[in-house]
Amino acid sequence: MTGKVAQLFPCQGGGYGFIESDDGERLYFSAHGLQMSSVQFCYLQVGDRCRFTAIDHPKGPRGIEVFVADSRQGSLL
Repeated sequence: MTGKVAQLFPCQGGGYGFIESDDGERLYFSAHGLQMSSVQFCYLQVGDRCRFTAIDHPKGPRGIEVFVADSRQGSLL
Protein backbone atom coordinates (compact mmCIF):
# COMPACT_ATOMS: atom_id res chain seq x y z
CA MET A 1 0.00 0.00 0.00
CA THR A 2 1.03 3.62 -0.35
CA GLY A 3 0.20 6.78 1.53
CA LYS A 4 1.79 9.65 3.40
CA VAL A 5 3.05 10.40 6.88
CA ALA A 6 0.17 12.20 8.60
CA GLN A 7 1.45 12.75 12.15
CA LEU A 8 4.71 12.23 14.04
CA PHE A 9 5.52 11.84 17.74
CA PRO A 10 9.31 11.70 18.14
CA CYS A 11 10.75 10.45 21.41
CA GLN A 12 14.17 9.52 22.64
CA GLY A 13 15.40 6.43 20.86
CA GLY A 14 12.65 6.37 18.22
CA GLY A 15 9.07 7.49 18.07
CA TYR A 16 5.79 6.69 16.42
CA GLY A 17 3.26 8.27 14.15
CA PHE A 18 0.35 7.77 11.82
CA ILE A 19 0.16 7.10 8.10
CA GLU A 20 -2.79 8.10 5.96
CA SER A 21 -3.18 5.55 3.19
CA ASP A 22 -4.17 6.65 -0.30
CA ASP A 23 -7.66 5.23 0.35
CA GLY A 24 -8.06 7.38 3.50
CA GLU A 25 -7.35 4.80 6.23
CA ARG A 26 -5.28 6.00 9.20
CA LEU A 27 -2.67 3.52 10.49
CA TYR A 28 -0.29 3.58 13.45
CA PHE A 29 3.42 2.92 12.82
CA SER A 30 6.52 2.97 14.98
CA ALA A 31 10.14 3.85 14.28
CA HIS A 32 10.89 0.12 14.66
CA GLY A 33 8.65 -0.55 11.64
CA LEU A 34 10.82 1.47 9.26
CA GLN A 35 12.82 -0.48 6.71
CA MET A 36 16.61 -0.31 7.10
CA SER A 37 16.95 1.29 3.65
CA SER A 38 14.40 3.96 4.52
CA VAL A 39 14.93 7.46 5.88
CA GLN A 40 15.65 7.47 9.64
CA PHE A 41 12.68 8.39 11.84
CA CYS A 42 14.29 11.63 13.04
CA TYR A 43 14.34 12.90 9.42
CA LEU A 44 10.70 12.10 8.59
CA GLN A 45 8.32 14.94 7.87
CA VAL A 46 4.55 15.11 7.74
CA GLY A 47 3.54 14.66 4.10
CA ASP A 48 6.41 12.30 3.18
CA ARG A 49 5.19 9.61 0.78
CA CYS A 50 5.59 6.03 1.96
CA ARG A 51 5.01 2.42 1.03
CA PHE A 52 3.97 -0.06 3.74
CA THR A 53 2.21 -3.29 4.63
CA ALA A 54 -1.07 -2.91 6.53
CA ILE A 55 -2.02 -5.40 9.25
CA ASP A 56 -4.96 -5.74 11.62
CA HIS A 57 -4.09 -5.33 15.29
CA PRO A 58 -6.34 -5.46 18.38
CA LYS A 59 -5.62 -1.76 19.01
CA GLY A 60 -6.32 -0.77 15.39
CA PRO A 61 -4.70 -0.97 11.96
CA ARG A 62 -0.92 -0.78 11.80
CA GLY A 63 1.62 -0.04 9.14
CA ILE A 64 4.66 -2.30 9.16
CA GLU A 65 7.62 -2.66 6.80
CA VAL A 66 7.35 1.09 6.20
CA PHE A 67 9.59 2.52 3.49
CA VAL A 68 9.92 6.29 3.09
CA ALA A 69 12.07 7.40 0.18
CA ASP A 70 14.52 10.22 0.62
CA SER A 71 13.10 13.06 -1.50
CA ARG A 72 16.45 13.21 -3.33
CA GLN A 73 16.09 9.55 -4.37
CA GLY A 74 12.88 10.04 -6.31
CA SER A 75 10.00 7.59 -6.70
CA LEU A 76 8.89 5.00 -4.16
CA LEU A 77 7.95 2.42 -6.76
